[in-house]
Amino acid sequence: MKKLLLLILTVPFLGVSGSARELPKESINKDTAAFSYNWHPYLSKLPKRYWNCTGVLNNPERNSLDVAAPDNGLRHHLLTQSMAGLVYRAIQQGKSSTAIWMGSPHEHSGYAVSHRALQEMGMKSLGEISALELATTKMKAPNDVKHLFDGYVLTDLERNPESNIVASVASHVYNALIVDVRDKELFDKAGYKMLYDAREKTTRDSWREFRDRCDNRALVLMPVQTAELREFAIANNLFVVNLNHVYGDSSQGDNFDLFEEILAWLKPNSPVYGWDQGIDENKIADYISRWGNQSLPYDWGYNTTMTSVVYPQRQDYPGVKHIDPAKIDYDLDRKFVSYYLTDGDNIQWMMGGFDGLWYGHPKSAQMKMTYGVALANTTMIGPAQMAHLCQMQPEEVSLFERCSYFFLDTYATCKDRIPALKQLAEAEARHMQMHDCRILGTVTLKDAGTPEALEGYRILIEANDQLDGILAIQYSPYADGEGRVFWFKNKKGYEIPVICTKYSIWNTGTINHDFEGSPAFVARKLRTDTGAASKYSLICVHAWSKFLDQGTSEDEISENIVGYETIPWDRPDMIHSAGAAELCTRRLGEEFQVVNAEELIWRLRMERDPVRTRAAIEELRQERSKHR
Repeated sequence: MKKLLLLILTVPFLGVSGSARELPKESINKDTAAFSYNWHPYLSKLPKRYWNCTGVLNNPERNSLDVAAPDNGLRHHLLTQSMAGLVYRAIQQGKSSTAIWMGSPHEHSGYAVSHRALQEMGMKSLGEISALELATTKMKAPNDVKHLFDGYVLTDLERNPESNIVASVASHVYNALIVDVRDKELFDKAGYKMLYDAREKTTRDSWREFRDRCDNRALVLMPVQTAELREFAIANNLFVVNLNHVYGDSSQGDNFDLFEEILAWLKPNSPVYGWDQGIDENKIADYISRWGNQSLPYDWGYNTTMTSVVYPQRQDYPGVKHIDPAKIDYDLDRKFVSYYLTDGDNIQWMMGGFDGLWYGHPKSAQMKMTYGVALANTTMIGPAQMAHLCQMQPEEVSLFERCSYFFLDTYATCKDRIPALKQLAEAEARHMQMHDCRILGTVTLKDAGTPEALEGYRILIEANDQLDGILAIQYSPYADGEGRVFWFKNKKGYEIPVICTKYSIWNTGTINHDFEGSPAFVARKLRTDTGAASKYSLICVHAWSKFLDQGTSEDEISENIVGYETIPWDRPDMIHSAGAAELCTRRLGEEFQVVNAEELIWRLRMERDPVRTRAAIEELRQERSKHR
């Protein structure tokens, strides 16, 4: 068994005097392997108390430049994030037991659940306070944190957006808060000294100056004019990079060449946290994939060090619920349709509103929906939230591991592909087995049936003999119109299916595409399918698409809404996710049967090889009886 890995506080940084100091290499154990199944950096010491810092979470002005007050807007957000990151480092070093939580009266589910978990572990709240007050006020021990900082790094957010990015790295190098030029006088009067001037610096300068002081087992990718994830980067000595020089505007220049150099520097399978705006999604994901790293869509994530605190000790909870494959009526003569929701790799969604409008949709059980979840990453980043998601799973609903965001066919093609893939496959298998998750989701940049894709499926299946099946999707189009099934033997000799997505329910606007379109369009495609492939259909439902109920109208475009992105999710006539699956299903005849993906997999396996499949079901029954 691999030991747990802690990627925190292992590189030197500069103090006030400018002399290098070596931070203590605190960890749960002495494992120094380059990669572990627990790849997420974490705080291994549980704080005793925390300040609830306001003004960040759910504040629409948190990243605004046009705010006059020093306790609001982007400069206050950066101050808060840098303070939190430095405080966590001090806790890890044994210098403090007082932490920071960025709170709000109306926290999203993942943060509310995680906040309660901290209190249940014995952490006491010291009350609400702004980071500005905390940084400039001397508190009584042990609640004080002001003495933990050596000074500040100076930014000029209005004139040089990249000074924000540079300061996010310099902060952990100099053990310094991030202060904007507009607040310089205030912090000078409070007794702080400027230790590094980032006002004229660029991200390229930061790379040249600080790369050797950063841990190359993880990376934070975030846009300028944001402060999210900075506490996490600072706590773990990570490099921070932006792609666009100007927020959301790729026409003003970018750092893609630098990004590629940084990705090459990272160790294989390193997580890349965050995203950047105004750039094609597949471009970012492909860069990260080709260099053998995992993209974690988590740009709007908060309190990461606190939600993940001591997570290896918090992963023992009831796992995924399952149907009993022995009770399936395999003689039923129907065409079987299974719907699954896209974007389960989106960790910020897992920590945000996923369990409300989508996972908690009133038609989820009726439609026997299948949901991808970022199981491994959420188990590490938010173990309390992952336990909550498993607990609320309806019996009719299936869950599958959607992994991080990477393209299986291009993964690690710029590094040593096979060892990297095998390493990642083994790590994923550990998390899936830990929580009895038996279905895996993959995405390929190109066709789901290329030799590179098939090679990837084989490696994933060989690494996990408890895997029942893989749900495969390709980036564009999201479906292949055929519903191909590829078969691979696992180490036990059982054949495991890789099921390609046949059609996609997606609001494509004024025209439906070949294999993607409105619920009515997909229903017609299913009704008119012929041949052996028509018996089993895996349908993806685009998580962000919205539709209108047009009754029995034969106008297949009328369900689509042009400009749906701006329409509120809670508008009464708005239909999405499981509701969109229901719109499709009502247009199917009695010859169709809706099943979840788990049942679809077992039906395919039974048809393929009844003898071996019955043996697999009996083996599974015996295994589960041991754990009752």
